[in-house]
Amino acid sequence: MNTNDLVDLVTLLDYQSKEQYRTILILGLPNSGKTKFAKLLTQKTKAKYIDLLDVFLNNKNMSENIDTFDVSSFKKYLLSLPASEDVIIVDNIDFLLNTWSDRQKGEFLNLVEKLRSIESGKTFCIFAQDSKSLVSKQIYNSQNTSRVLTMNHIAHIKDDTK
Repeated sequence: MNTNDLVDLVTLLDYQSKEQYRTILILGLPNSGKTKFAKLLTQKTKAKYIDLLDVFLNNKNMSENIDTFDVSSFKKYLLSLPASEDVIIVDNIDFLLNTWSDRQKGEFLNLVEKLRSIESGKTFCIFAQDSKSLVSKQIYNSQNTSRVLTMNHIAHIKDDTK
């Protein structure tokens, strides 16, 4: 892939924040640098970073109900987040995706596609492990830019802390 074809995620998030449907899904193989990239993106955009696995590990009510935590519960969780941040980066959702059925994964993709800004006022960028069922979904914004991207389609972000 030509570097000119790579998506600048900072620019895409800025554009997406003005769209009716604001969720972006970033997919990558295990150990492809998703978490590092998500944290760099958080710094660059002054977003809120949420490690979903950490949330579950530190919230007794959520961890006790993990077996019933479905897509509807995930949506309620996202919408319950404080309104102080415009952009929310969600990392480590894989433990949920791995327990959900194909039907539930389809519901998750519908959520990614149709979560309206009017419901949340936020832009969500969700990082997950690559899977055939997720990468096959084609979701576009009004500029015809995909909102389901793989790590190898995203331009690198320079780490200014080094």
